[in-house]
Amino acid sequence: MGRDGKTCHLGYKAHMAADSESELPLAIIVAPANENEKRHAYKLLDKTLRATKGRVKTLVADSQAESPQLNG
Repeated sequence: MGRDGKTCHLGYKAHMAADSESELPLAIIVAPANENEKRHAYKLLDKTLRATKGRVKTLVADSQAESPQLNG
């Protein structure tokens, strides 16, 4: 179950990293909607770094990906 404002939905969420120039996806993680997005940030970054062989110049993420849990 995931929240969308005041409503709830059952299902899954897709977390994706994409190339900003080509707009092509680099890595995708599908997770249950009831799991917090922060839980998947490191795994998504790791998959992106492997897909690009470490050639990431700039990383832009939703503010949900920044938290004391990830910074400490």
